[in-house]
Amino acid sequence: MFFTYQDTTITVSPESLVPSQDGPIPMSVNLKMSTDELLVAIDEYNLNIIKHERSTAYPPIVDQLDILYHGGYDAWKASIDVIKQQYPKT
Repeated sequence: MFFTYQDTTITVSPESLVPSQDGPIPMSVNLKMSTDELLVAIDEYNLNIIKHERSTAYPPIVDQLDILYHGGYDAWKASIDVIKQQYPKT
């Protein structure tokens, strides 16, 4: 998880640091929302990060078709399942 909420403090992990010329700096957050809204926003943000990482981890479609052609459906499914396990939806 990239953002967590605990006692009105947002913990920012190294993955969410903003790059700069002087090195990464933590993001500052000024929130005007309820705790429930914040928790929903954090969950949505984390899910979007996982979706992005998962989609970029899949091999290009040309490579997937090559695996399918040469190795068959089971080989293709095995290669995709590795990514699905590495980046689960929930």
